[in-house]
Amino acid sequence: MNFTLRRLCADDLAAADQLRTDLGWNQTILDWQRLLALSAEGCFVAEQTERIVGTCTTVSYGNTLGWIGIMMVHPASRGQGIGYALLQRAVDQLRQRGVRCLEQMTAESG
Repeated sequence: MNFTLRRLCADDLAAADQLRTDLGWNQTILDWQRLLALSAEGCFVAEQTERIVGTCTTVSYGNTLGWIGIMMVHPASRGQGIGYALLQRAVDQLRQRGVRCLEQMTAESG
C-alpha cells in the first residue's frame, strides 16, 4: 500500500478543496468546514507522497442514519484501492458509533 489514511483536519481544507475543484465537484470551502464541524472524527483523507489524493466524509444522525459523502480520488491515484480503503474506514467509523443505516450520495443521486 503506497498511501496512508488519516483524519481530515482544518489544515487540510485548502488541499481537499483543491482536489474538489480539480475534479469539478460543486461543494464549497464552507461545505468542508461544516462537515468537519459536524463530524471531525468521521472525515478522512488519503495521502501519497505527502499530498492529499482522496477524501471521504461522514455525518450521522444519532444512530439511525449515517451519510457518506465527498468521496473522491484523484484520477492519477485511482486503481490502487484508495477509494475502497476510504469507504471501508468511513463504514467502520459509522458502525463503531452504532449507526444502523448507511447511505452514500452518488453522482446519480445529487
